Amino acid sequence: MPGGVLPREDTELVILRAAHNCHCDYEWRHHERLAGVAGLAPEEIDRVREGPGASSWTGRQELLLRAADELHAERTISDPLWSELHALYSDVELIELCMLVGHYEMLAMTLNALGVQPDRVPAGPPPRLARLLQRAVRS
Repeated sequence: MPGGVLPREDTELVILRAAHNCHCDYEWRHHERLAGVAGLAPEEIDRVREGPGASSWTGRQELLLRAADELHAERTISDPLWSELHALYSDVELIELCMLVGHYEMLAMTLNALGVQPDRVPAGPPPRLARLLQRAVRS
């Protein structure tokens, strides 16, 4: 979802968690590379599978992972978690967060149901979109 208001690093973290929660290897493999371009370290990408209880998350990252997990399990965000999120995020960002999880869970469901196999990761530099994203993150 390029062009959203959430920081790209936050977006990729949430997408990876949705991919993990939905057991969607296609989505995971596609976004682990984009997450690295967006600024997540390889060890952070690996740790997404452990969830919000893993050590070394920032408070912000832990909240995002908790939100992704609650939306997955409960299809809503509890009032206490919403209050914590609202302290860091605007209403617009929180709407985007809910839409982001919903979108990538829907996509994962479709990819899984259709049996879409992960793409082969190409050698060489990332595609043009990823390079543009990388430049935007650095600015």
